[in-house]
Amino acid sequence: MPISSDLLSGKVVVVTGGAGLLGRTFISAIVGAGGTGVIADINEETGLKTRDTLKRELNSDTIDFVKLDITSKDSINQTIGLLAER
Repeated sequence: MPISSDLLSGKVVVVTGGAGLLGRTFISAIVGAGGTGVIADINEETGLKTRDTLKRELNSDTIDFVKLDITSKDSINQTIGLLAER
């Protein structure tokens, strides 16, 4: 069943491990459904490259990156605070 292009309109979806192969696929699907995809990954260099590549490939400005270490409660809380400000 095809995903509606406005299913996620106005929604922000955070994908942990978003710089990896599956993460890239999820971000592409989120953007295709009208949402904003946030790549959350511990590897900042790869995350930023992935964001830039997907923005170019998908011709979209609705992709962002945040550095996140899911093993750190402080990192998780910082990411939540950062996203809440947006």
